[in-house]
Parts: sequence; C-alpha cells; structure tokens
Amino acid sequence: MSKVVSLIRLGHGTKFAKKVKWLSLQIFGKEVARYEIRAAPRALAAAGMRDLERLVKVITGAVVSEALKLYDRFLSRFPTILTGVERATFADIVAQAMGRGEMSPQSLRGLIVERLARSLPELEDMVKALDRVRLRASEKLAKKWGKVQLVGGVADGQGKQLGDLLVVSVHPDGRVWVLAVFESKSISNIDDLTRLKDLPVGQHLWDYVRAKGHGLIIDGRRFAPEKVVLEPVPFRARAGTTAVVGAKSTADRLAEMSGYYTQFIGFAPKEMSNNQALRIAAQGIQLELWRWPFDLNEYDKFQKALIDALDAKLK
Repeated sequence: MSKVVSLIRLGHGTKFAKKVKWLSLQIFGKEVARYEIRAAPRALAAAGMRDLERLVKVITGAVVSEALKLYDRFLSRFPTILTGVERATFADIVAQAMGRGEMSPQSLRGLIVERLARSLPELEDMVKALDRVRLRASEKLAKKWGKVQLVGGVADGQGKQLGDLLVVSVHPDGRVWVLAVFESKSISNIDDLTRLKDLPVGQHLWDYVRAKGHGLIIDGRRFAPEKVVLEPVPFRARAGTTAVVGAKSTADRLAEMSGYYTQFIGFAPKEMSNNQALRIAAQGIQLELWRWPFDLNEYDKFQKALIDALDAKLK
C-alpha cells in the first residue's frame, strides 16, 4: 500500500482531514498542487455545461430517434462490437457522436467505449457479486446498506469527473460506499492508468485522492469527504499477489471484499503492452484489467462509419 493511501486513511474523518489532504498532495510533489490550481477553472466550466448538454440531447432527440434506424444495419456489419448492446445504449452512443463538436476521434472513442462497456457480461457479473458483498456487510446492521447501483457521470466535490463508472451503495446515515471504480481507456490515453498526464500517479489512485479529499457528487447528491467509504483492497486480502490481474470470479470478489473495500478496474485495448500493465505495480493498488472484446482497427471502422452515416442524415 502506498504512503499516500496510508496517510489519507489515517486522517479521514478526523479534525486533521484537511491538513492530511494537503500533505497527501505534497507527497506527489509540487506538480499536484499546480495541477489542482490549473484544473479548477476547467472543472467549473464543465460543471456549468452539464445542464446545457442535457438540453442539447433533448433538442436532438428526434434526430437520435431517426438514427436508431441504423442499429440493425450496424449490428450486422459490426457484430463483434454491437452484439449484446441494447438499442438504448446505441442511442446514447449516437448522442455522443452527434455532440462531438471539435472533439478528437480519440476522445470520442473513449466516450463510446465506456458506453459499450456497460453491455459486458463481466460488468453484470461484477455488480451482482458486489451486491452480495453489500448484503453480507448489512447482515448484523439495524440499518442496511442500499442496493448497489452502477452510476456514471460522477464528479469529485470540485466538479471534476471521477471514474467512468462506479459501483456504489448508499447507507441511511448518509455514507456512500464505493465498491468499484471503473476507468475505460483507449490506446491514446492508456498510460493514464499508470501515470496521469504530468502527475506522478495513475488514474485510479488519483480518483482515490480526490474522492477522499473533496468528496463526491453522484446524481446531483453531494457526499462530504468524511461520508465517502473508499479503500483499496489491502495486500493481505487480495485475490492474487500481482499488481495486475484479469477479471475476477464471484468467489474471488466475495473472498477479498471482507471489509469496506473498493476494487479498481481498467477497461483497456488488447494492444496494451505488458510493460504498461506492469508499471501499475508502483501505484500501491491492484488493478483488475479487462480487455476490449474487439481490436482497435475494427472499432475505428465502426466509429468512422457511424460518423459518416450521421453526417449524411444531418445534411
């Protein structure tokens, strides 16, 4: 377990929490403080755009409905990508493609792949297993933990996106238990899993620092830092001793989630190298690595065909 995780755990929920948050950032050096200052204006702008984005989706709803007629054609043409993907998910993918603006193809790819991840059988199995963990944790409690939910669009307390998908359970006392953090990466930003841009820390550990330092906003509800239950599975409890493992079985999840712990999952291309995966070992957490069920070339053909078809309808 890395020093920063240990330090944040000691300070969490105490009168020293704010000081510990700052000290934990200092462990990474001045780069982190500069990143926080630099990111704040962008975070506020992103938070302010959310209502506008929802409005745009409503306005373009008729076009999205028309574009759904493409579903059957695309399913037959790209079965590896769309088999198991429901029409509603495809509609969300269409909305992302339509609202791409000046977004790069790589950024759009990341958004679409995150939507595709929701249709993975592994994700459904994980949510079911973690609900069993939640039930077990509630057995001797007068007030039970709420049913687990798979949520997206989560932000930290400063309005910056945190994770692509989270599995959470809310307790009647106002706490939120984050049972899993899911980060989807394309080949262009796969290194974020091991080092996030100019920060000497990977995406998942940075998610952890921000959640414990600033709290979370989930479906518009704000959870203060002291109400966030988010702890990496300790080394002694892990299913396997390596820093990077494949998709875990239900038995593995039940065995290692013996406390109020959090599992970290990365959804990455098949093209991710072993060296990239091994660098995650320095993060002090165990990463469960899921591979895309399609190759990058096939996906790029799908995205180009989708954009071309939508552009033709919008002319």
